[in-house]
Amino acid sequence: MTDQIRVAGAFRPGELPDDLRRYAKENAHRKINRLLERVSLAPFVAGLSLYRREPVGEPDRVALLTVSGWDPDTPEPAEPAESSEAALSDFYLHPKGVGDYLQRMPNNPICQLSIAGGFRGPNVHYTGGVDSLALMTTVAASHITDGSSDCALLVAFDVAEQDVHALPDTVDSTAAAVLLAPAGAGAGDLGSVPELLAALAEVPRPSGAVAALEHWLSADRSTAGAR
Repeated sequence: MTDQIRVAGAFRPGELPDDLRRYAKENAHRKINRLLERVSLAPFVAGLSLYRREPVGEPDRVALLTVSGWDPDTPEPAEPAESSEAALSDFYLHPKGVGDYLQRMPNNPICQLSIAGGFRGPNVHYTGGVDSLALMTTVAASHITDGSSDCALLVAFDVAEQDVHALPDTVDSTAAAVLLAPAGAGAGDLGSVPELLAALAEVPRPSGAVAALEHWLSADRSTAGAR
């Protein structure tokens, strides 16, 4: 029953440190940091910080799900009009390294976060806003109820509206995260999954995932143990 799955902890955008890169360097291997472009830093920090604050279950039993409206364009060569067919093929099909592909993709944060946190449960990235966040929440709860995960870490990140198609090294993002767990498994209790879904259903459309999650988290909560 999803009403027995609770929001056991949360990380709000206002908790992000001023120097995201420094946090990443202090908490992840340099190989991970090489793949973290500007846009990936906020969700990486939010997700890792929340789980380290609320370590429910073992990392290899943590489901990890991310959502963002950021959907970057494909980069273009500096002088596409003058590029030969071979040069264009080399640019798009044979970048300098596999990391070049990964850095351009919206699922890069979930990849680096899963490695740094040792998360080995089900994982998936969603593109979209509040509706994708609601779907992601439902799927995350199902991973707990079916026994495939002990808890689920949900991370939302977004960029400014005018930057939704920007390349990853040109824009910053903001992020929020929540941790879902069975009742009594976490230190906090911010409400049930049905309560979260009901609140998301009332958020005006269109709305970004971070804004929708922050709106719910900012509501007055007197539940014992809530953060």
